[in-house]
Amino acid sequence: MSIHVDLRLQRNDFHLRASCELPMKGLSIVWGPSGAGKSTFLKVLSGLEIGQGSLLFGQEIWQQGEVGLPTYKRSMGYVFQDGYLFPHMNVLRNIDYVTQRTKSLHSKEQKEFWISELDLKPLLLKKTTELSGGERQRVALALALVRQPRWLLFDEPLNAVDEPLRYRLLDLIRNYCRQHSVPILYVTHSRKEALLFGDYFVQINNGTVTWTGSYTELLSSPEDFPLFKTDKFSILPSTLKEHDHHSKVSLWNFPGGTLYCPLSQSMRNEKSTRLLIAAKDVSVTRHRPEESSILNILSSEIDSIIPHGTDHYFLKLKIGTSFLLAQITYKSLKTLQLEVGERVYAQIKGVALLT
Repeated sequence: MSIHVDLRLQRNDFHLRASCELPMKGLSIVWGPSGAGKSTFLKVLSGLEIGQGSLLFGQEIWQQGEVGLPTYKRSMGYVFQDGYLFPHMNVLRNIDYVTQRTKSLHSKEQKEFWISELDLKPLLLKKTTELSGGERQRVALALALVRQPRWLLFDEPLNAVDEPLRYRLLDLIRNYCRQHSVPILYVTHSRKEALLFGDYFVQINNGTVTWTGSYTELLSSPEDFPLFKTDKFSILPSTLKEHDHHSKVSLWNFPGGTLYCPLSQSMRNEKSTRLLIAAKDVSVTRHRPEESSILNILSSEIDSIIPHGTDHYFLKLKIGTSFLLAQITYKSLKTLQLEVGERVYAQIKGVALLT
């Protein structure tokens, strides 16, 4: 089953045209430039703005034509980037208000769980007007999660939270929702955030959903991924092999080989990550160099050769079951006489840990 979306909205000169199928699990990233219609997309899905068309949550009809369920009957949690709270209540009363209206036997346990996990205990007796932007957003998250919704809509809900805490909270929420089969639709402007946490991706431009794809599609066809624009990257899901503190490098296994990365203190306790490699940081050679300052040299097969502009090409390299993009010039292509199916050595000059 999936979430079927076919919605339209006309507002003055802006026209939203959203047609796509969203998965009913995992974290779906909504991506696009400012003013593209990402926030409007979420508002129409939530019923805060009523357009035309159809919205099916699995087999449940949430909207048909111009008639739709009111927002409070759509079992969802919506978190705005402004972190809307009741201004006349303190933090605890805000959370209690939602808890008391949640029809669940476990609402009190959920309340205590999220107060603890979101580190809200020091804030409980504070007025909401006394909170910082990041604190407001954490409280707003608690209000959405305590309700135990079946769908979560997040509109840049943590952009006021510092990066290390933001990533910890995102990881916590994603894992919780995976365990409870709650899909998340997440708007962000951070490419790093999208690539680190996204399971599915929705691209919006000028009010139109122009591209959708899964993380698996991103791995197999990085050259098609609109999130990369003109700067092409490859993503490799990796697991930790070991930290070599003497050499100040870490070794990460991916489906196809092992890569050396700079030793990162922020990753010392992590067992898995996603590695980001820019195509411009990958060169190729027909023979393995015997002496080189480049640590990551991998045997690969040319899967395809893709023109890029007037004088550059992308080589899509297959390494085991993984794919890696290399950007080379037209002159290099002709000098090396490269063809699809040939084996070459990929020399990777830079690997970024998505941390």
